[in-house]
Amino acid sequence: MSRSMRYKNATVCDHLASQYVAGAMSARVRRRMETLMRDYREIDTAVAYWSDLMTPMQESLPAQQPPVDLWAKIDAATAPAAKPQTVRAQAQAVKTSWLASFWENLAMWRFSAMAGTAASVVFAVALLWNVMGGAPGRGADYMAPMSRNGQVALVISAYKGEEPGTSQLVTQWSKRFQDKPSGPLHLWAEKMDDHSLVYLGQIDSGKENWTLTSAEWKVIANSSRLLINDNPSTLDVAAVTFEGPCVQLNAWKS
Repeated sequence: MSRSMRYKNATVCDHLASQYVAGAMSARVRRRMETLMRDYREIDTAVAYWSDLMTPMQESLPAQQPPVDLWAKIDAATAPAAKPQTVRAQAQAVKTSWLASFWENLAMWRFSAMAGTAASVVFAVALLWNVMGGAPGRGADYMAPMSRNGQVALVISAYKGEEPGTSQLVTQWSKRFQDKPSGPLHLWAEKMDDHSLVYLGQIDSGKENWTLTSAEWKVIANSSRLLINDNPSTLDVAAVTFEGPCVQLNAWKS
């Protein structure tokens, strides 16, 4: 497949956009992605879709204040050196130049409507990873924002364990979602290769963490989307309670 056709493929665009919005790309790959967004309307549209999809996650999280000494440190770092001819002053000048370049690039990025939205989403996802109790100190390997009628109701995150049978599935309901079902809910996965449906179990409303067997982890890792219904025996994909794409977050870091 040619480069032009590859970046116009809907599946490729959707995958790249989800990785970009979720903040799973390295700085170098993000720059390359932003170039593709300018060159290919299909990728730019996919990023806009994912930004809109995940923005409610940010709005449901409490605001966090920066450390009290943050601005003092920034002012001290960006202050002009008193004696540029000294070694210490030269080092300070290099640091100041780097910070000035950083803030200039940040300003340009923030004033781009698309990048600004993506930045807020990345911040929201980072906060979400921290408040979830599944795997402190590291991000999720997979994430599925489960929605109904375009509104995200809950987020399901999967963390790979160091040993087989120790992987975790973490569920967190959005505080903005008021129409939470009262009855039992059941989780299903749709396989990426043949679109077959695999039942994973009942979602316990009083328990956020869910230990996965090795077989269940493989199902999550090879699924295209997760679905929730109220029947453990069968699933009608046209009448699900919630559904969402299962996004791999540990890709595109190189």
